[in-house]
Amino acid sequence: MHKTIWAAMALLCSPALMRAQAPERLDIKLGLWKTTTLTETSGQPPIPQDVLDRLTPEQKAKMAEHMKESFAPKTVVGHHCVTQADLDKMTFAKPESKSCTSSNLRSTSRVQDANITCGNGAVKTTGTVHIEALDRQNLKGSFKMITTDGAHTMHMNSTFTGTWEAPTCTAADNH
Repeated sequence: MHKTIWAAMALLCSPALMRAQAPERLDIKLGLWKTTTLTETSGQPPIPQDVLDRLTPEQKAKMAEHMKESFAPKTVVGHHCVTQADLDKMTFAKPESKSCTSSNLRSTSRVQDANITCGNGAVKTTGTVHIEALDRQNLKGSFKMITTDGAHTMHMNSTFTGTWEAPTCTAADNH
């Protein structure tokens, strides 16, 4: 269960996640991009009650402390290589979960909006992604996600900016 939550977060923390076919793609430069993402999380992660019931008081306290730290607002800076193939497929990241789908709501050379749905058993994640190309070298956007098992619901809201840095990338640049 914990892996599912973090896999969904890793998948969704990319600066631009879109897999649906679209009439237009973002008009941005290819190559190395630097992204800065601010993420705020609230609510309760969908952890099955039977798993919680098996925890000792010490484990529960440790988990509560970990959740407090995990839910604190975080800023992450990363580098991503954007290729022509990525733009053609409308995806800037390799999905880590095969259980996710997306559908474009709007697709122009300057704005991409999509709905995201991920599911793994009783846990479902839904949300929206908005990406705006301010010009060919600068992006901004947001994503809002909700993960639930019906009993526990977690909200994740992120904003990001992206700046083009170089026309070429190395294998180490996607981090």
